[in-house]
Amino acid sequence: MSSDRPAARVRAMGTTQPNWDLDQYILTYRGHGQIHRLLFIASKSPALQADALEYAIRLIKETTLDVSLYQETVEKLQQVLPSSREATPDKAWMEHASRTAKANTEKLEAELKNYKNNLIKESIRVHPHCSLASSDDRWAIWTWQNIITVAVIMTMLSSAMREYAITAPHRNICSTSAWTP
Repeated sequence: MSSDRPAARVRAMGTTQPNWDLDQYILTYRGHGQIHRLLFIASKSPALQADALEYAIRLIKETTLDVSLYQETVEKLQQVLPSSREATPDKAWMEHASRTAKANTEKLEAELKNYKNNLIKESIRVHPHCSLASSDDRWAIWTWQNIITVAVIMTMLSSAMREYAITAPHRNICSTSAWTP
């Protein structure tokens, strides 16, 4: 659609177009918003219906892989203006879009499955005691691990203090741990 044509032209059906440029108006939207706005305009404005559907078909083919939306839009254009070049379905594009969409879907599903497996393996590696136990069991295991950790630290400290003990009574105090798990 070129912007150098007159703003109000008469179509074969005898309706006149509004006094504004569809091309300039649709540029305020991006992506799928353009397509859906064109389809809305086509459903609400009989004067702009054919132009909006043709423009929507071109955008669908250029920016998406949505074959079902393309087929619906082509069917609407066939009802409105069957002589349009865009009113005949592009079988090659439909086949290519379907294959590409299927390949992308399979690739993304494989990546998602791989990420899930890696996440599960990582959570088991980081928290091996938490993977299959209930919350009460996890609390008991966590508490027991903290008790063991405290006992190990106290043993290391007492053996380190023993090295600096000067007299025999000091050594006896350091060698017998007052705290046991």
